[in-house]
Amino acid sequence: MADKKITALTSLGTATAREDLVHVVDDPSGTPINKKVTIGEMNNALMAPVSLADSAVTLTEATHAGRLLIGNDLTADRIMTLPTPIAGMHFRFVGPNIASAAEDGHDLIIAAGSITVTA
Repeated sequence: MADKKITALTSLGTATAREDLVHVVDDPSGTPINKKVTIGEMNNALMAPVSLADSAVTLTEATHAGRLLIGNDLTADRIMTLPTPIAGMHFRFVGPNIASAAEDGHDLIIAAGSITVTA
């Protein structure tokens, strides 16, 4: 097969399957290495839930965006700081005290720049 630019390759579109391979450049800003990953492996890694500590947490796009964020029963008021927003970035929270602090009197405070919300 002759060399082709990635942009010149044929798209699988809706025929994409979990066992299909994706080319990945690992550590592009350090020592780049060409690697492969299946779409299934990539999806599993990117969608794995993240357990949040019972402490102040600064969320990042790389670690937290698009994933299910599982909160703990709070032992004190806690501040969760969101990263600078970008188009399409979202967060999903579940767990005790995420929606109501009335049960034990501890507040979850979500800070987003100049906006602060207490739940």
